[in-house]
This record gives sequence, C-alpha cells and structure tokens, in this order.
Amino acid sequence: MRKEDLVEQLETMEKPEVHLDHHKYRLKHLLRTRLYARNNSDFQLKKQWGAITMSILKNTKVIAPVLSVALLFGIYSLFFTGSQEAAAYVTLQVNPAVQLVVDKDNEVMQIEPLNDDAKQVVGELELIGMELEIALEMITTATLELGYVDADKEFVLSIRNVESLTNDELLQQLARGSKQAVSDSLSAANQTNEVHSVIVTPELFELALEKGLLPSDYIDLMETGISPEAVQEILMLSDIDGVDKNVFLDELDTVASALEDMLEAGFDEAKAIAMLQGAVKADKDFEELSTIIAAMIDMQDSGANPEQSLAYIQAALEQGVDQDMLLEEITTLTAAHIDMIEEGVSEETASALMKAAMKADPSLEEVTTITSILIDLMEEGLTEQEALAKLLAAMQADPTLENLDDLLEGEQEAKEEEDEAKEEEASSEGAETAPSDDASRDDEDLEDDEDNDDDNRSSQLSTSLSLSNKSEAASNNDKDEQLKDELTEKEDETEKTDPSSAKQANDQEANRESDDDANADDEEADVEEDEDNE
Repeated sequence: MRKEDLVEQLETMEKPEVHLDHHKYRLKHLLRTRLYARNNSDFQLKKQWGAITMSILKNTKVIAPVLSVALLFGIYSLFFTGSQEAAAYVTLQVNPAVQLVVDKDNEVMQIEPLNDDAKQVVGELELIGMELEIALEMITTATLELGYVDADKEFVLSIRNVESLTNDELLQQLARGSKQAVSDSLSAANQTNEVHSVIVTPELFELALEKGLLPSDYIDLMETGISPEAVQEILMLSDIDGVDKNVFLDELDTVASALEDMLEAGFDEAKAIAMLQGAVKADKDFEELSTIIAAMIDMQDSGANPEQSLAYIQAALEQGVDQDMLLEEITTLTAAHIDMIEEGVSEETASALMKAAMKADPSLEEVTTITSILIDLMEEGLTEQEALAKLLAAMQADPTLENLDDLLEGEQEAKEEEDEAKEEEASSEGAETAPSDDASRDDEDLEDDEDNDDDNRSSQLSTSLSLSNKSEAASNNDKDEQLKDELTEKEDETEKTDPSSAKQANDQEANRESDDDANADDEEADVEEDEDNE
C-alpha cells in the first residue's frame, strides 16, 4: 500500500467508530505500534507530553503526507486524551515491579520500571493512553511469557493517591479493577497464583522505599488490618540500635505474624506495637521474638500484666544474666509468675521475688523452686508479706540456695520450739502470780475432807447405835421370855387355885405381849432408818 493511500484512509476515517473504549484503545495501539515503526528509514515520529515533533531523515518528498498524519494524530490525541493530571499510582509486583501513573479517567499516563526485570517486561509494550486494566493484562501476560512467574509467586498491587489529591472512591475503584484484571489474565493462562491488592499512603510508600522495601515486602503487615501509620512504626523498628536492617527485612514476616497473634489475643493496636518494640529491643537478632510474644500473650490470658515479661528481661540483663539463656528461659519465668498470680500473690510481690530470685540465681535454675516456696509458706498460714520476708531472709542466709529448704524447715522447727518455751514460761509465770487461787483450792479440798470425816463419823455412830439397839432388843427379848415363863408358871398355879384370877392374868399377859410387839416394831423401824442414813 502506498503511503498516499494510507494518509487518505486516515483522513477519511469515520470518527463514530472510535467512540467505544475498546475501539479507542485499538486505534491508539494500532497507530503507535504497527503503522509507524520507531526506526523508519524515511522518517521518525515522536510524541512527548502531548506535542508532536517530527524529523525527516531521508526522503523530503513525503513531508506533506507526514504532516497530514501528524496533524490527524495530534487532533486525535487532544480529542481522546486531552490534558490530564495524575490522580493515582498503581504498582504491580511479582518479581518485575512496575509503577503506572493514571489520571482520573483511569488511563495510563506514565510507566516506570522499578527493577531490571521490569524493563524487560515493558520494554516492547506501548501502554501510554491505555486503560489501566488493559495495561495490567498486557504486563501480566508479558511477565508469564518471559518466565518470571513460578507457581508460588504472588502478585501484589498497591494503589496510592497523588500527594495533592485524595479520592478514596477512585482508589477503591482502582484497587478492585486492578485485582480483577490481573486475576483474569492469570486464569486465561491457567495460573492459580494469588493476587493481593492494598491501598497505601504516600508517606508509607516513600518510607518503605527509603528502606529498600516495596509493598510486596510488607503486604502481610497491611493484611493484619492495622493502620498505615502503624505499619510505618513497625518499619521504623529497623532503626533501633543494634538491629541489622537486612536481618529485619528477612524477619519481617515473623514480625507480622507476632503482631497478628497479639491482635487476636485482645491487644489493641497501640499496645501491641509497644510490646513488639520492647520485644525487638530485647531480641535484636529475632531468634526468640515469637517466644517472647507468646509469653506476653500468656500473661495477658492469665490476667497478669504482660509488660512484666519485658521487665524481667530488662532486670535480668542488668543483673548480668546471659541473654541467650534468658531468652530461652523466658517461658519458664513467665510460668512462675503466672503460678504466683493464680495463687493470689500480688503483682508487686511476685515481681519483687522474681527479680530477687534472678539476682540470687543467675543460672535461673532455682527460680521455680523459690516461687513455689513462697506459695507453700502462704498456704501454711503466713501472710504474703511475712512469707516474702521469711523467704528473702533465707535466701540471704544461704546465697548458694543449696540448703534453702533445709534452712526454712530448721527455722520452722526452731520457731516451734521457741513457741513451746514461751508457753511454758507463760504457764510458770501464771502459777507465780496466782497463789491465792491455789490456797483457795487447798481450803476447799480441806473442807471437803473434813466433811467426809464427819460423814464417816456419823456413819460409824449410826452403825454403833444400831448395833447397840439390836443388842438391847435381843437382851429385852431374853428378859421377856424369862418373864413369860415365870408368868406361865404362876398362871398355872392360879388356875388351879382361882380360875378368875387366872383369866385376869391371861388378859394382862396378852396386853403385855401386844406392847412388846409394838416396841419391837419401833426398834426395827429405827434400825432401818439408821441403815438408810448410812
């Protein structure tokens, strides 16, 4: 086809066909990549910032046709693109890293490769003026074709606004559209790589860039849900004295994981970052960072103060405890503290004892034993302060801590003996100060003895009287029998001589016997009464 024919076709092109976005892109791409070669032997067309410059290398006969094409292209560029200002930056990272500048109409205004691999990817692509989504699809396809993408590679998209403009709605729209475009390209190529899309602040992006970081390096931090300002604070941990920046960058995933664990455990953002800063200062090599964070979370879960873990680390280091050993034993120290808290020991007492134990035992081998002794003493009835004072005194008396249990047991025995001695002394003093009581008790005993003697004498007297009465009664009976015999003889004689006299005598005898029986009954009653008295 002659060039004259080409110019004529361009001049007579029907404009309505390019009103659709797809056709606009196709026309731009056609004009810039196929119709005009960069190194044409006859002429070279260059476009920069909306102005068209032209240089004729060889054939001057084509000046007029070329001017016509340039005029048409200039009018087209003004009609379709116009003069736009940058609205946002979109960065795509997989290994090649590319930054695109887009306007408010979502069209690419500028492309900046951020590493050598990116130069290879976009070097043959004409992306200026394209819609962002189409440009990202082309970059993704080129990245796959050049073999930069492994199965485990992640695509990271970050969107940030231009410093002078803030349009949250535009940023959200760009984030969604960008992620969808890259995901579609991967699906078309049967790739299952993950695609992440985050919105960052210009301040965060610039700070990270100064430290050699791109969004793919801190995407895990962003996805924990913390604010961009919090991410900035964490990135600044690399500035702590003694922290190797390369080690920090290598362990950034560990930092992100630790932060996420604290947030899940209920730490608020500010406290979690403060705890993380303290942990990094304690473990600048990041070898036990996860262990320290886990210890603080355990403290939090038990109701103790998680800052105590950091306080113990600081105190132990000040007392000369080996740092490596300390970090390895931080879990043991934490467990000992939690045991005391759960047994009702106050934070103040637990902290004081732990620090004293670490000072007395830099090897940390007896710390658990010491805290257990405090708990045992309190269970024996001592108050918290009494138990602490007693334990500290024993630790001072036995700096080696080898005989601590024996020393406390011996002290307990000595105390018991002392208590017994005090009781005996009190008893003796009580006896000396109360003689009247003993005398009173002796008098009472004497009176009781006298009463008993009187009773005995009364009993003996009653017995004697009873026996005397019985003897007298027996004697009276004998006399009565003798008298009765005499009367009987007399009666017999009387009957013989005077019957009436005999009858009278019998009556008298009967009366006498009746009196004797009555007397006998009275005597027996007296005897029985005496026996009852005895």
